[in-house]
Amino acid sequence: MVHALGDQALEGWSGQLRQGSIQGDTQDAVFGDLRLACQAIQHDQRGNDGCKDKRDAEKAQKSIHRTSPVNGCAKRHATWEARTLTSPPRLALAAVRSSSLTRSRARPCQMAAGRVCCGRMNKTYQRPAKPPLQVQTTTLWDYPSQHYGRTVQGDAAYIGATPSYVIWNLLQRYTRPGDVVLDPMCGSGTTLDVCRDLGRQGHGFDIAPARDDVQAADARRLPLADDSVDFVFIDPPYGDHIDYSEAAGCIGKLSSIESAYFAAMHQVFAQAYRALRPRRYIGVYVCDFFAKKRGFAPLGASLFAELAEHFAPVDHICVVRHNKSLHKQAWHQAASRDNFFLRGFNHLLIAKKLG
Repeated sequence: MVHALGDQALEGWSGQLRQGSIQGDTQDAVFGDLRLACQAIQHDQRGNDGCKDKRDAEKAQKSIHRTSPVNGCAKRHATWEARTLTSPPRLALAAVRSSSLTRSRARPCQMAAGRVCCGRMNKTYQRPAKPPLQVQTTTLWDYPSQHYGRTVQGDAAYIGATPSYVIWNLLQRYTRPGDVVLDPMCGSGTTLDVCRDLGRQGHGFDIAPARDDVQAADARRLPLADDSVDFVFIDPPYGDHIDYSEAAGCIGKLSSIESAYFAAMHQVFAQAYRALRPRRYIGVYVCDFFAKKRGFAPLGASLFAELAEHFAPVDHICVVRHNKSLHKQAWHQAASRDNFFLRGFNHLLIAKKLG
């Protein structure tokens, strides 16, 4: 009965929309009531389903206050919700945008639309299944998750963590079971976890180890014998915009705009060359750097030039980024307004030690 009445009311509301009459105060009030109705009904339905935690009620009440028309959030949230819903809520939203109804006349429509919204919002969210891993065959790599399989490689909360499928692909192509793999900037240990999955011997070093199986060492002074590893993977800092550690001598404290950064990376590549066996490969995963007040640093091109002073270039891969910040509309608006580009891909530089 509620849905039938709601549909009739919404049809009448759409007629008001077509008339093109808009009242700003009424518009804000309608958006606020629609949002409150959605949350109140949703909470009520959860309670009827046997939710016993009183904290849920407190959270719902706080959420209602946060999304009141006073701070302008109600309109924004209602707009987002309606984009994903079918005709009745969308019709309600369209009517809200151009409503000439008074608050008392709008109320039945708000409640009906709220029930429709809540019926859809209460569906259990299921994360899309990760596609199976496969060896990439082009120079454009893309995988929708930071991790593969049902487990996590490395630490998901680690800032600047490497996508594990990148390392997986490199090891599949350039190593064999039992090979020794070196990561001199191991971070949260993603490389070590992938090595275990594939039966490789991982040796991880970091100036500030994040876990017990990562050894403490500066990538410019590795405690390894010459020609002792079969593959090297490096995911270096991209500059000083991320606080990687408080360790003295951390390369992450050097600006990628300055020559000191490239001098340090030259030493890192020299150590990798020394430790790598002849006719074996190295992969370097890096992102360009841009800041409005500091400019653009083409790290992919610059580091490949540094790498080529020691190794023979093999190929240059573009890896699609799935950083959460790329889903923030405000960032895209700023990029368009201020005429700059967000980083949409990382560089994967592949080279070989000759001899």
